[in-house]
Amino acid sequence: MRNTSERKVISAKSPWEKQLDEKLRKIFSARLMNNVKWRSIWEIICRLHVRIRIAYAGSHEWNEQNSDKSWGHFTLDCIQERGIRDPGIGGPFLYKEILWVRIPKSHGNDTEAFKREVSQIGVDLFTETDEYVEILGYGAPRARVPDVS
Repeated sequence: MRNTSERKVISAKSPWEKQLDEKLRKIFSARLMNNVKWRSIWEIICRLHVRIRIAYAGSHEWNEQNSDKSWGHFTLDCIQERGIRDPGIGGPFLYKEILWVRIPKSHGNDTEAFKREVSQIGVDLFTETDEYVEILGYGAPRARVPDVS
């Protein structure tokens, strides 16, 4: 389960966040999204009232139990500069913790409107399947992932 007790979405980096940065640098070779892009994505998610699926980088156990669940609808007041105030999906989280967000093509989600709005803010790094539109937070893991527990 994700440790939410030490996490706060604030401006100064906590020791927990510094550890997270180091852990993510060891696992992934590239971060594809920054805070500004993620904030814009979450504004679109809120505005369009889409339901999402989400997975967190470095949270294998949580992802196995929860990444196939659909979450939402979210409100704009949960969006902060560097993360999301507790929206009810595992506590508050920083944007840098997002491995991926998927917008299912079910649940009444308007994925065409979502893709249009995402493209308008300059995010072209989404993929699409028959089941969902996906935005990745990170590139592929490094070839040899060190033990980061």
